[in-house]
Amino acid sequence: MNFHGGQLKQSGVMDFSVNIPSIPFEETYRDLLIRSIDQLVDYPEIDGVTARNCVASILDIDPRQVVLGNGATDLIYLISRSNRFGKVGILEPTFTEYERALKQEGTLIHPIALIEESDTFDLQAEVIAAEINQNQLEALFICNPNNPTGHLISAVKLEQILRQVDYKSFVLVIDESFIEFKAHKGHQEAMKNLINRYNIVIIRSMTKTYRVPGLRIGYIFGTMKVIEKITNARDPWALNHFALMSIPYFMEQQDFVLNLQKWCLAESEYMQEELKSIKNLSVYQNEANFILIKIPEDKSKDFYEKMIYSGIHLRKCTDFKGLGNRYFRLAIMNRKQNSNLIKILREALND
Repeated sequence: MNFHGGQLKQSGVMDFSVNIPSIPFEETYRDLLIRSIDQLVDYPEIDGVTARNCVASILDIDPRQVVLGNGATDLIYLISRSNRFGKVGILEPTFTEYERALKQEGTLIHPIALIEESDTFDLQAEVIAAEINQNQLEALFICNPNNPTGHLISAVKLEQILRQVDYKSFVLVIDESFIEFKAHKGHQEAMKNLINRYNIVIIRSMTKTYRVPGLRIGYIFGTMKVIEKITNARDPWALNHFALMSIPYFMEQQDFVLNLQKWCLAESEYMQEELKSIKNLSVYQNEANFILIKIPEDKSKDFYEKMIYSGIHLRKCTDFKGLGNRYFRLAIMNRKQNSNLIKILREALND
């Protein structure tokens, strides 16, 4: 089992390791779940066609281009299982489940390191394309915005990579689990245009956006021939009744997403400004609801434990390739919690 945030359950400790927005449930959703209990005596739709059609309608694509799943992780494993790639590239540092899912299918992993700059992690399209061509990679897995670095690769840069790839069967797998936390004007339409011209699969997690990690819901969409292969490998009755009832409800919550983006932008700007005012702390750009920081080398010993003692649990990044014990991922919470985090960080770093 890979290490993830949210695994420390300790009274009196604020958990900044798991990036689930601290926004309360709407009563209408609670009512929906309660009303649907009586339907548990019936089998759910074997292929979730109603929920799948709703996703396709909102995205304005063919329903055959959509596959539902139990959150992003389930879909990552499904993509790996259905394609059985021989050799795949992964942009690192990133979410560790890509490698674990691919290795279960016997896939060889070729890590490609992102370039760490002053306040971001970047890539050069020609370098990535050369890695793909020289190593005969069948696919590339990208998290966008990336977990844990928080940077976003534009559709323009993604196309620059794809244009230079020699293999027509090459598949680009993009995990967009955090894409909805900030407004990226024109991004979705640009990605839909790329789907029509290249082999692309896009993963979306509803778990993060709609703060229901206990429910496990998400979907993928992409190029028809790639999605068909994944669909054929999908288990029957893969999603339970509550999940299938919830997907259409959440897909219709456009006002909620807009409010979520306003909240995330405001708190991100506040956090960025406050964190950058702490001496000797490196703060990276973020396009999601978390921020990556790097503490000084002389403060790294026992820093994690000291923060827990002070009532703050941070996401360690020692399991991410290319990072180490100086890196921590901070979830963006409400203003009171964020302010408390800043205060304790200042004290811990002797600012």
